[in-house]
Amino acid sequence: MKEFTKNKIDLLKAYLRLHNYRVFFVFFFISSFFWLLTKYSKIYTSKVDYVVVYKNLPQNLSWNVKKETSVMITTKTDGFTLLNYKILGKNIELDLSYLSNLKDEEYFLIPQYQLTEIIDQFPSDVDLIFQKTDTIFFDFSKVISKKIPVFIKKDITLEESYKFISDLNSTPDSVTIKGPKSLISSIDSIGTKLISIKKLDKSLKVTIGLESFNDSKISVSKSVVNILCDVEKFTQSEIDIQIFVENVPTGYIMKVFPSNAKVIYNVGLSNYKKVSNNSFRLTADFNKSNNKNQEIPLNLEVKDSIIDLIRFEPSDVEFILRKIK
Repeated sequence: MKEFTKNKIDLLKAYLRLHNYRVFFVFFFISSFFWLLTKYSKIYTSKVDYVVVYKNLPQNLSWNVKKETSVMITTKTDGFTLLNYKILGKNIELDLSYLSNLKDEEYFLIPQYQLTEIIDQFPSDVDLIFQKTDTIFFDFSKVISKKIPVFIKKDITLEESYKFISDLNSTPDSVTIKGPKSLISSIDSIGTKLISIKKLDKSLKVTIGLESFNDSKISVSKSVVNILCDVEKFTQSEIDIQIFVENVPTGYIMKVFPSNAKVIYNVGLSNYKKVSNNSFRLTADFNKSNNKNQEIPLNLEVKDSIIDLIRFEPSDVEFILRKIK
């Protein structure tokens, strides 16, 4: 067999040496071309796998898992067109507004219901034959909206002798997120990017971005917020406050020693003159007295939020209880 094949090859080589091989190949390609033209100009019927591209996804739905889908359609056309579809491929669009709900988050689509729209995507000389049982199933999640608070991530230190006179506030203090229910339901807040400031000595006003979610299916109504807070230099001061007695037994009078106490506090310079004796109430409650050493602990109420209490002294006072004659 090997000897036979070798003889044939030798004969072909001898023929090409004796004749013009260029002419041979020209006639070979011309004959092949006309053979292909004749063969693929004929009409054929064959099954072709078309990749599906979806459009018009309802706004209240989101893909749980989006995977490439193809639809097998029996196609009748000339051989060249069929060959092109099979080798190079062709996409067909399906409209998701035709979706039907099966149960919960399961949906289905029947391409045959969009027969006219699909046929319009092909040349007029291409015939499509659909199977009645063709159905595509989907796993979607309901899209919901939810309002969540913004929390400020901060690493801020103040310059010596400065204090915050207002909390850090975010404007807006909440945002609306939108996305699949399966993802949104577990999200309770959203943080800002870290605000890092050392030795702050003035009021703060800064625009900062919000942290982004790892899943692109979640959208946020705002991407940045404004952060505001007031900072002020403070001073230390002191004031003498009268001690009031409480819960003295009926028929008795009580005196405490000393009758006044010194309150030491911090206050912002702009509020310094607003502090007075009325900003505090200092009391000695007889019900909390220790009869063994005749002492009562003092209780101080600071009535104004502009004041930062440091301490008061003394913290207890002696008392004398006398019966009224």
